Amino acid sequence: IEPILDLAGEHRMYLPLASVIGLAVVAAASIVRRIANRQGAGRPNAMAGVASSVAAVALSLRTYVRNRDYVEPTRLWSQPLDGNPGNLRARTNLAVHMMKAGRLDESLEQLAILEPSMPNSAQLQVHFGIIELKRGNRAEAARRFQKAVTANPRSHSAWFNLGSIHFGDSDWKRAAECFRTATDLNSRYEEAWGALGWSWENCGDDRGAIDCFRRALELDPEAVG
Repeated sequence: IEPILDLAGEHRMYLPLASVIGLAVVAAASIVRRIANRQGAGRPNAMAGVASSVAAVALSLRTYVRNRDYVEPTRLWSQPLDGNPGNLRARTNLAVHMMKAGRLDESLEQLAILEPSMPNSAQLQVHFGIIELKRGNRAEAARRFQKAVTANPRSHSAWFNLGSIHFGDSDWKRAAECFRTATDLNSRYEEAWGALGWSWENCGDDRGAIDCFRRALELDPEAVG
């Protein structure tokens, strides 16, 4: 677990700030009304209404612009790096969203920047492995997943992904050992329970497979296909 120190700054806390924004609109109207009264201008309430409307529109436009960034996660996570290239959390999320968008080479570039600062991060190695697997580099993916379990033997995702490599190689026993470790570390990991079931079935252990499938179905009725 890593502390998140910049969450409020990056996400702007729009919902908690709704009351503050409302006060800003009311304050704008109040200030304009007072100025109008002091200067003897006519229709101070109308002028205050215009001021509050202008403030509301300005804030709404700013929110609209910011929400466009949330539609495109890679743009959202690129922005904090403009002011702070050493922001590890932002760069990690940028790499993950690039990977999800199929921008694998760019994602690898971001992960490579992170690696010197996070040499013992199991999750970083898992990200490397997943990308290499998508690129068809099974040997490198296996090396990365093995490095992940070495860095953090309690990472259930690292064990699951290493098990997936063994499963793809038809090494059912080693796959089962990895999936079993993943379920030991996270008893609610339904995907690992399902994979463990298929591994036991391929090993000829039908009873073990049924127990695992039953557990997976308890967690997610659509888990086993």
